[in-house]
Amino acid sequence: MPKKNYSALLKSDANSLGLNLTDVQIKQLLQYLDLLRQWNTVHNLCAAASYEHMLAYHILDSLSVAANLDLANQQILDVGTGAGLPGVPLAIVIPSCQITLLDAKEKKISFIQHAINTLQLTNITAINSRIENYQPQNKFNLVISRAFASLDDFVKLAARLCSEEGKLITMKSNSKEFSVNTVIADNYQIVEIKKLVVPGIASERCLVIVR
Repeated sequence: MPKKNYSALLKSDANSLGLNLTDVQIKQLLQYLDLLRQWNTVHNLCAAASYEHMLAYHILDSLSVAANLDLANQQILDVGTGAGLPGVPLAIVIPSCQITLLDAKEKKISFIQHAINTLQLTNITAINSRIENYQPQNKFNLVISRAFASLDDFVKLAARLCSEEGKLITMKSNSKEFSVNTVIADNYQIVEIKKLVVPGIASERCLVIVR
């Protein structure tokens, strides 16, 4: 762990998002980040960056979802989760939700499973599969993606996994590219765009919500 007091920094930044995290949650989030950095040196799970950059762009960016959506008791699918983002941080801070993390790359799911075991997280399921081949027993209330293809492709591939009353949510960097009421694929359309302010990230972030 770096010498700087990242626990206090993360707690303060989470508070600015409206999240009051426990000491246990802070510890788990930083443990997850440490695991990611360790595995990344060998397995190239994400772009190499400084600790501060990864804290902002991976942990806090993920937490901004929890700050802007009601995730309690939801059945959530994280599509193209990569190293477990935003799914793992969300599972840590919203323990009542159940999150399935889906990715086609075995090495990334292996890392996630290691993180699940190390952090003793009981509300995550990691699945190694392409989305086209994934056949869950039940549909999800929320289907989310942080870095999976275009919005059109995401909706076309993921809509069948979303319950009738559920939502498809994608994290994007430019809200001006999207407009409410725009039709996406079949009968789906953008119903809301939430602009995000993430500590440590100067560029714009937003959630595009489709139903």
